[in-house]
Amino acid sequence: ATAWLAGVLWDEETGTNDPEEEAQWRTRELRLRCISGMLAHIAGFAAISAWSELQSRGGMGSPAFHVTVIVPMAAFAMLGLSQLSKRIRLFIAQFDQKIDLSEDIWES
Repeated sequence: ATAWLAGVLWDEETGTNDPEEEAQWRTRELRLRCISGMLAHIAGFAAISAWSELQSRGGMGSPAFHVTVIVPMAAFAMLGLSQLSKRIRLFIAQFDQKIDLSEDIWES
């Protein structure tokens, strides 16, 4: 969804000094930041809910074991997913051997 909003999935010539075109890019960037923030919060709260549910299940021994093990496991899993999504974005952005304005906005 964010790649489509940023204009990464289609080629568009940019670089003119047209004020109308610059306004369109600012609008696109604002929309992208808005939807990205919303999607990030939705995913973050879903992850918190999923990990807390796993932590509360308690099938592998004492509750202290779950608190001790699940928290670092969740941190490493979320860090891994973050790095994976960054690599996927970079792969898509460099597919045409260059990073243009829309891809730069998508990454930031």
